Amino acid sequence: MNDTPANLLAPLQAAFEQMPALATVVCGPACEVVLANRMCREAFGQDMVGRPLSEALPKHPGLIESIQRAAASGEAESWRGVRTEARTPEGPREIFVDVRVQPLCDAEDGVWGVLVQGLDTTPETHALRALRARERELGEALAAIQAILDNSHDVICVFDGDGVIKQVNRHAETAWGYTAEALIGRNYIELVHPEDREASVRFALRARMGRPATGFVNRYRRSDGAYAPMMWSVGWSEEFQRGYGIARDMREWVAAEERLRQAQKMEAIGRLTGGLAHDFNNILTVVMSGSEAMLQGLAPEAPERELAELALNAAERGADLVERLLAFSRNRSPKSETIDCQALMENVGPLIRQAIGERVALSVQTDPRLHCRASRSQLESALLNLCINARDAMPAGGEIRITVEGVRRRDNDPDIGLQEERAYVRIAVTDTGAGMAPAVAERALEPFFTTKDGQGSGLGLSMVYGFVRQAGGDLTLETAEGRGTTVSLYLPRTRGGDAQAVEAEAEIPPDWLGQRILLVDDDELVGRQLHLQLLALGFKVTPVRDAAAALKVLAERDDIALMLTDVVMPGMDGIDLAAAARASKPDLKVMFTTAYARGEDGGRPLPADAVVLHKPYRRGRLIAALVEVLPPGGVRR
Repeated sequence: MNDTPANLLAPLQAAFEQMPALATVVCGPACEVVLANRMCREAFGQDMVGRPLSEALPKHPGLIESIQRAAASGEAESWRGVRTEARTPEGPREIFVDVRVQPLCDAEDGVWGVLVQGLDTTPETHALRALRARERELGEALAAIQAILDNSHDVICVFDGDGVIKQVNRHAETAWGYTAEALIGRNYIELVHPEDREASVRFALRARMGRPATGFVNRYRRSDGAYAPMMWSVGWSEEFQRGYGIARDMREWVAAEERLRQAQKMEAIGRLTGGLAHDFNNILTVVMSGSEAMLQGLAPEAPERELAELALNAAERGADLVERLLAFSRNRSPKSETIDCQALMENVGPLIRQAIGERVALSVQTDPRLHCRASRSQLESALLNLCINARDAMPAGGEIRITVEGVRRRDNDPDIGLQEERAYVRIAVTDTGAGMAPAVAERALEPFFTTKDGQGSGLGLSMVYGFVRQAGGDLTLETAEGRGTTVSLYLPRTRGGDAQAVEAEAEIPPDWLGQRILLVDDDELVGRQLHLQLLALGFKVTPVRDAAAALKVLAERDDIALMLTDVVMPGMDGIDLAAAARASKPDLKVMFTTAYARGEDGGRPLPADAVVLHKPYRRGRLIAALVEVLPPGGVRR
């Protein structure tokens, strides 16, 4: 830059003073300030003219370099948002300036100086900074809101006035299986089950009218084509013309409700079974005792003897059926016994063949020397259940193989925390069906889990597992898709000699002859049958139908050797009757009889020393119970 010609500065002075921006002219190698307008002098000092710009603005060496470049090249340069300090009476003040560096040329195009203009953008810069801060705050708030939305276990959607989805949270993708991109832009009604659309539109209109819109359930189509029940709460913003919906996936709730319904059904079945067992046991008691009485009165060669034996056998099978019903309803603890596995399979095999049908072949391999310890009725039910499941896995037919073998397994002993090898009987049921996917096999033992699309309760395999564990054994499941399934039951092995022996009938004590029994039973058939049995054993019998009549007899007679009472009766039951009778006659012997299963006598505990005769019973069991209460020639209880 050349020295400043005086004739060039004079015309600029008046124009400079009127410029609405900071303006100065610098010349020479030192970039000396030769001209500054009023705004510039007020901002940076009245004494800046005549001084190098580096002294006037010492914090901006980059500006000096820009001026030198412009002077050398003749090209203008611009800077935005230059931060500097202005001098004010109150002290230094931070300002922001947009700077333009413009070379000044003479008539021969030689650069004689540089015009430096500065537009004070401090208010705009502060406003922009505040705006950006608000944007950051808004972004953080939106990110926090989105994080809350995405971590919600409910589906959250934003709709416009036409029902078009504008925004969804992450759980909407999980619940419905679509990506957010696939959902946004679609009308919500497209995903609603056709049968629920009319009600869904009415619900949306209710929300848009500002009325409470909560607790509405409809079905939404998932990406896999299945429908999921959703319970909605919807609000509407008139200002933004947006609907805000929150929906809870009700699949688990529906499943829990179904489990509760199934549990209530099982409870009702249990109560019904208990009542049926009571009535049926009373009937079986009459049939059983009558058949035994006929057999005792018939000669070995009598043609009627076979009929009496058939009736007795039928009654015993009926009693076993009641036992199974009660075990199924879980109203009583299963009675464990030693089971001959070969005899078990011979008995249950025909029933299994009938249940699985002709399309499925059945083969059974059993070691004849094996015995296990379990509830016979529950084991038969478990095998039948497993074979029916296997049949259902082979709709086009196939084969079921049942293998019974002795094995040894190493099990964890929870008492000592070590492994112990034990002997088991392994009963394996193998099918050639479709097998299970890993996800299905993982849940196969869960209660109420089923893949039968509403055709099953999901209780079968879980009940089998519960029975096996209760018996002290284990269950394993081996399966693969396309390779069939093997369910193995491991039951504690025992020796055949441990089988329960048939109870021998005790001798009838001669001192029973003529003793009087007060018989209390509200059932006419059972009361009459027991009356005849007691007479046949040599007793005298005073029969009554209720507790009031029994107390009257006890008050009038002193020759009652034993009170034999039913437990459950209308009005005062047998337990209260026994307590009332012993209050006046402490030495009175009492024996109870009941057609209910153990533990089902109205939930009331019997006395600790009570002798209870459970129906149905054989004559030998009746005699054994009576001997326990009235021992011959000994101390009576």
